[in-house]
Amino acid sequence: VVPTTLSALLSAEPAGAQSAAQPDEEAATRLDTLLAGETSIAEFSSIIDDPSLLTAPERSDLLQLIGAGWRDEPNAWQAALTAHAEATTTTLTSVAIQEPSTVQLVSPEAVLPFFVRNDLPFAANVVLVSTPDNLRLDVERTLTVRAEPGVNTRVEVPVRARVGSGEVTIELRLLSPTFEQVGPVQRAQVTVRAEWERIGIIGLGAIIVLLLGAGFIRTIRRRRRTRAAEGVDGPTIDQGTTEENTAREPEPDRPVDRRDE
Repeated sequence: VVPTTLSALLSAEPAGAQSAAQPDEEAATRLDTLLAGETSIAEFSSIIDDPSLLTAPERSDLLQLIGAGWRDEPNAWQAALTAHAEATTTTLTSVAIQEPSTVQLVSPEAVLPFFVRNDLPFAANVVLVSTPDNLRLDVERTLTVRAEPGVNTRVEVPVRARVGSGEVTIELRLLSPTFEQVGPVQRAQVTVRAEWERIGIIGLGAIIVLLLGAGFIRTIRRRRRTRAAEGVDGPTIDQGTTEENTAREPEPDRPVDRRDE
């Protein structure tokens, strides 16, 4: 190293220089991955009231991971990159629709319950979009949901059976206020049996009519038996006593014919 002055440097003849370093394709690929993760977090962060609560920590982590100090510790850098990728995935999947169960719909109108999971420490504002795959079911297409932190928020989707019976698949997806998809798409299987309610009401009505008719018939028969029993057990007439009483009764006076005298 030879010290020199600034004036001597400015008056010196220019000298060419060429770098012998080779481009690090692996590091460039990892940087692209980090930048893509930051973009995903920025899009996802629109679901909370203050997006900087997610974007600021992500930016800080990215700046630390691209520091030159990791060049001498490749194994530790790889471990830090892996941990950061897992944390990014955990954040992006922290709000999602719980897997729905199969539903048996036996009434023309009903409310289907679904649950939105929120593992973030912040409340999330999302839109639940429900899309049936056929016209057997009319579904409330969009519902605004505020998912509270750390719990599963119940969302009730009104549905109405329209045409006959059969199988209907409802596609469920969450959107952010900026229309970015949040979490994976879920599908709910609904078996529509709307006419069963009508058949059940008719059957129940028929049973009630039969019970009332059977009770009415039993009442009439019971009254007839009571009347018949009263006729058999009433006062009897003694034939001998009747003849004796008849013999003792005085005969009525006969008119006297004066011509016989």
